[in-house]
Amino acid sequence: MMSSIAVDDIAIHVEVSGSGVPVVLLHGWFMNSLSFERQLDGLAGQFQVIVPDLRGHGGTPCPLTGRSFDRPRDVIGVLDGMGIRQAFLGGHSMGGPVAIQTALDYPDRCLGLVLLATGPGPGDRPLKARPERRRECEAEAKRLLELGPVVYFHSMDVARAPGVREFLANDSHRRVFDTILERNNPVWLADSLRLGGIDVPPELESHLTSRRRARLSEISVPVLFLVGTMDSTFLPVADLVRREFRYPTVHVLDSASHMLMIDAGEQVNRAIIEFVESHQTCAR
Repeated sequence: MMSSIAVDDIAIHVEVSGSGVPVVLLHGWFMNSLSFERQLDGLAGQFQVIVPDLRGHGGTPCPLTGRSFDRPRDVIGVLDGMGIRQAFLGGHSMGGPVAIQTALDYPDRCLGLVLLATGPGPGDRPLKARPERRRECEAEAKRLLELGPVVYFHSMDVARAPGVREFLANDSHRRVFDTILERNNPVWLADSLRLGGIDVPPELESHLTSRRRARLSEISVPVLFLVGTMDSTFLPVADLVRREFRYPTVHVLDSASHMLMIDAGEQVNRAIIEFVESHQTCAR
C-alpha cells in the first residue's frame, strides 16, 4: 500500500505492507522504498513493514532548508501520522545512521535496531558550509540533472566501491538497481546533493557522526547487524557493533554484497523475523 504522510514542511512518500509489530526500514543513498521490495513482500506475513522515501529520494522532496537535515524527526513524523507509538527501526547504508540517531533522539519510540551494511556514519561535515563547497554541490546537482540518476550514479566512485562493484557486475542485479535509481525524481535528488552546501542548524550538532558514535552505548534496545562477506567496507563495523552496543546480534552473510537486502533477501528476511519475534515482547 502506498501513502503520503504530511510531516512538517513536506509530504513523505511511504510504502506499507502487512500488519502486526511495526518494522520501519530506511533506504540507502540514491535509493528509495523500492530497494526494500523483497522485505515489503517477505515480511508482510509477520509484521507491518513501513518504508518511507527519505528526503530527496523516491517520491519525497528535499527543501533546501535546515529542517531537511533532521531525518529522525521525519521518521517519528511518519510513525505519528500512522498512529504508531513504537517500532523496530532498520536502516541500510545511509539509512543506518538515521535509524541510530532516531533511537538516540527518541529512545521511547524504538523497540530495536536492524542495521544492514551500515554504521554510525561517515566523517563529520562542518556545520557551516564553505562557499567552495556550495559551488561543488551545485555543480554536482547540475551534472545529475544533465545525466539523469542512472548514468550519474554509475559515473561515481561509489559504483566501484567494494560490495557495490560486485553487486553491479551481475547483470540482473544491475537491472534491478537501475530500476530503483529510475524511481527517483531527478529534481529532488539534485536538491539532496545541494543540501551538502547548506548550513546545518546548530541545534543539530548532536547529529554529527562523532557525537553519534560516542553515544552508541546509550542505546538500550537490542541491535541486529547484518553484513555480507563481499562488503569489505562494512565488515569491520561488526567489531564496533559488538563492542559499543549493549545487546548486539551479528550475522555475516556468505556471498552477500553491500546490497544484501536484494541479493540475500531471503537470508535478511529470516534474520529479521527471528530477531523481531525474539524481542517484540519488550514493547512498552
